[in-house]
Amino acid sequence: MIMDNQNIQQPKFSPPASSPLLTIEYAGFLQRFLAEIIDELAAIGVLILLGLSLRMLMKVVPAPTEYANIFQGLIISMKGIFELIIFLILLCFQIWNKVYLLGRTGGTIGKNALGVKVVKVENMKVIGMGTALLRETIGKSLSAVILNIGYLMILWDKRKQALHDKVANTIVIKKD
Repeated sequence: MIMDNQNIQQPKFSPPASSPLLTIEYAGFLQRFLAEIIDELAAIGVLILLGLSLRMLMKVVPAPTEYANIFQGLIISMKGIFELIIFLILLCFQIWNKVYLLGRTGGTIGKNALGVKVVKVENMKVIGMGTALLRETIGKSLSAVILNIGYLMILWDKRKQALHDKVANTIVIKKD
């Protein structure tokens, strides 16, 4: 069976449509620093609310009876337990903001307020909670070890990465 090459239909080839190049605008030092301040102010706000509630609880004194001193003594003796509860609530808030929220959405309260997000270098997607935990604990500890040089690396790095970004293989970009 001999085939005639002239009768075979060749598929038509069309070059891919020109697509605009993906431009990445990295978040700078000041924007990242301000986002961190907003995050810490949010944590301080939570701490103040919890502290005020503890203070109000400490001032609760029942009507003068023989049980008033017992009740007040119980509240005062439980102050350490209340302080531990406040610490645990604050810790949960920080984990929610800096691990859960950052890992799932790419931003903390402060980063979202300033329009920046943390993404993976290799695919520009959100980093996940494991990478967020690595970045926020080990990475930021290393960034702070020697006179905060790890944070200052943002100023001269071409992708504006701090040491904790390099450890976690992340970049901080401006949202569209």
